[in-house]
Amino acid sequence: MSEAGGVLKLRNVVKTFDQGPIKIPVLQGIDFELGRGERVAIVGASGTGKSTLLHLMGGLDRPTQGDVMIHNQSLAGQSEAALAAIRNRSLGFVYQFHHLLAEFSALENVAMPLLIRGQSASEARNAAQAILEEVGLAARLHHKPGEMSGGERQRAAVARAMVTRPSCLLADEPTGNLDEQNSTQIEALLLKLNADYQTAVVIVTHDRALADQMDRCLEMRNGVLVELT
Repeated sequence: MSEAGGVLKLRNVVKTFDQGPIKIPVLQGIDFELGRGERVAIVGASGTGKSTLLHLMGGLDRPTQGDVMIHNQSLAGQSEAALAAIRNRSLGFVYQFHHLLAEFSALENVAMPLLIRGQSASEARNAAQAILEEVGLAARLHHKPGEMSGGERQRAAVARAMVTRPSCLLADEPTGNLDEQNSTQIEALLLKLNADYQTAVVIVTHDRALADQMDRCLEMRNGVLVELT
């Protein structure tokens, strides 16, 4: 690990879901640390809790027990507004589906996290244009998602996640909806951005070729993370 625990820590994280009177255990005592610039893949069968774990890492859900810390700041007890501010400051998210807003252009979609942060419209647009050009979308700045290909939409989603220069990027099956050529391009893009900006990356994936390019590969098994060699 490049800077042990420098970005993200989980301590004895447990997550159970209530199904009527029955409690369904999903995560059972997860311990995890992520250093600056580190690349980690999380693999495992469907339904084992990988996406649940990623949501907890990103403060999108709260653990039943244990603690999640971002830059040594505990997320426990934080208000929803405070969690949103922490996410905006430190995290970027990429999903299997791009989640771009259909009525806005690529430039407007990518600028949005900076506008939410309170930056001026001109600063946000300039930063959005720069990152869109970096991911190969210079010719698509003013196109709406419906006017873009699947690979282009996912590039725009990556740009939106990276425009705030987050210290950690959380990606949930980022190539799951793409063909082989676009998958390869998105994988290369994520690795390039990781190298250029020292953004730590946690990727949930079924793609073992992508997982093999990470510094570490962890498998979700029976509610715990097992490091693969």
